[in-house]
Order: sequence, then C-alpha cells, then structure tokens
Amino acid sequence: MRRLGGVTVRLTADSAVFELDTRIYPLDAVLGAAYMSINRTYVAIGQPRKHTVRVSFTVKPPLARDGIEVLCDYFCNELLCHVLRERTIEKYCRMREVLLAKALFAALPGADAEATCIAGPADAPSGGREEAPATAAPTDALSLADLPGENADYLDDPYGIAVPWEEKYARKGRGRKLPGGNG
Repeated sequence: MRRLGGVTVRLTADSAVFELDTRIYPLDAVLGAAYMSINRTYVAIGQPRKHTVRVSFTVKPPLARDGIEVLCDYFCNELLCHVLRERTIEKYCRMREVLLAKALFAALPGADAEATCIAGPADAPSGGREEAPATAAPTDALSLADLPGENADYLDDPYGIAVPWEEKYARKGRGRKLPGGNG
C-alpha cells in the first residue's frame, strides 16, 4: 500500500484501489480522471465514508503487474489535470461568459462596435488605446436574454459577411474570363 497526499493506493496482481479525499480532489475531477482509464480497465466508484471516494480499477487483459503500476501513475496525473481544469473553469467562468456575451452583442445587426468593446478599469493607464465611449453599456448590463429572438431575420447582413468573394473583390469593367470557361 502506498500513501500520497489525500490518496491511498492498494495494488494487487490485476487491480488497484484508490481512496481519495474529496476535500482535496473534487468528485468531478475524480470522475474525469477515472473516465480516461476506461479503455484499459473496468472502473467501479463508491463512497465508503464521508469525504472519501473509492475508485477500483480491474485491468482488461492483457496487462502485466508493471502495467497496473503505470496505470496508477497515469490516473494520478490525470487526477491532477482534472483538478486544475476544474479550478480554472471556476476561476474564469464569469470572464468567459462576459466575453461570449460581448462577442454575441457585437455581431447583432446595427450594433455599435465601439460600444461593445471591452474597457479596462477607469484608473488603469490606457496604454495607447482609446477609452470606451461613455455611452457603452456596463459589462453587467449585458445579458444573453437580450439577443434577438425567433423574429430576427437571418438575412440581415450589415457587415457584408455573406457576400461572395467574387462579388466583393471583382474588378469592374475588366471582362476577363476565368480559366476553364467558367465566368
């Protein structure tokens, strides 16, 4: 039996049992790490007591004894990756939502690109950037519910995104034919 910080591992010839402290390793991270091993092992998950989750791996043949140890190391690495991913998601969730809302609002027909630009704190130096106009909506005022609903016309194209390249950049009055007889 090996003991790591918040992790207890018991190895047998064809299985490994991890007991993890959920105060250190959240359940979602444990489930994600266990999922990464299901192509090589059978996985069983249980909760023997409060703040503890048990993950049992039984190898799918053929896998040698040293293979189970490699699998244990792989699981520990995946566990750390998933814990970091969970913490990163939690930390930057609000920022991601704001950026998505701003991108969607900037794409609205008739949206003022300057009004939807991201402005920094008022006391931060501009660094050569122009300040956001005073009429810009504060970030907290934006809501995905304010996007156009079912009555929006998908044919509105104020930025000319749907215009074919040939029409947008064609030289007027040249009358030149394209190779192959097309055009």
